[in-house]
Amino acid sequence: MSVKTVVITGAGSGLGRELAINYAKRGARVAVVDLLVERAQETISVLSGHGHIAMEMNVSDAKDWQRLATQLKSEFGTVSVLINNAGIASSGEFLDTTDGEWDRVVAINLTSIQRGCKAILPLMLGARGGLIINTASFAGLAGAPETGVYGVTKAAVVAYSEILRAQMYARGLHVACLCPSFFKTNLLESFAPGHERMYKAVKALMERSALTASDVAEFAISRAEAGEFLLLPHKDSRSQWRAKRWMPEFYFKKMLKMLKRDI
Repeated sequence: MSVKTVVITGAGSGLGRELAINYAKRGARVAVVDLLVERAQETISVLSGHGHIAMEMNVSDAKDWQRLATQLKSEFGTVSVLINNAGIASSGEFLDTTDGEWDRVVAINLTSIQRGCKAILPLMLGARGGLIINTASFAGLAGAPETGVYGVTKAAVVAYSEILRAQMYARGLHVACLCPSFFKTNLLESFAPGHERMYKAVKALMERSALTASDVAEFAISRAEAGEFLLLPHKDSRSQWRAKRWMPEFYFKKMLKMLKRDI
C-alpha cells in the first residue's frame, strides 16, 4: 500500500496542526502549509514519521498556489489528500462591513479554496481514491445574523463542496465539507477590530465547548475517509441542522431567542 501524501493549509496551529498530527500518525507524509513558515516548522517538529515538509504561502494568492503545486510535484509526485483549512474570522452587520473587510474574508475563506483545488487537483486525479476536505463552519449552515461575511463565505464553501463532489465523483475523488461549531482554537487572532462584543461572546462559547481541536480533527478524518460528505462533529449542531431543514421558521425564532440571551 502506497504512503498517502497530504496537503493541509493553515496547518501551523489549531485545527490544521491537529489534522496534520492525525494524518502523520496514520503513516502519511504531510505538507504543512501556513502563512507563517515558523508555525509550519513548529508543526513539523511534533509530527510522527518522516518526509514531512513545511511550506509558507498566502492561500489567497494564485501564484503561490502554482508555486506550491510545482513544489509538491517535485517532492511528492502525487497528492492523496487536500485539506483546505485556512480561514479567518469576522462578524457584524453587512451595513457596517467595509469593502476591504468583505474582500479580505472572501479572498481567504472562499477564493482560496477554488484556487487550491484548481492548482492541486491535477496532482490528485492520477489515482482513484483521493480526498478533498474543505473546512467551512456551522456558521455556513446556521444563518445566524452576527456571523456576517464570515457566514456568507462558509455557506459558499458548503455549496462549492457540494458541486465539486458531484463533478469529481465519476473520477474516483471524494469531497467532504467540515462544519464544526465552537471549539478552542486561535481563529480569533484574525478578528478585525471593532467587534469586541462578538469577540467576547465567541471566546466564551469556545471555552465552554466539550470538543477540542484534536476531537474535531479525528472526527473529520475518520468520517471523510469513510465517504461522508457533511461533517458535523458537534452533537448539538447536528440537531440544529435537522431543525433548520425540517422546521425552518421554528429554527429561525429559536435562533433569535438564543442570540438575544447569549449575546
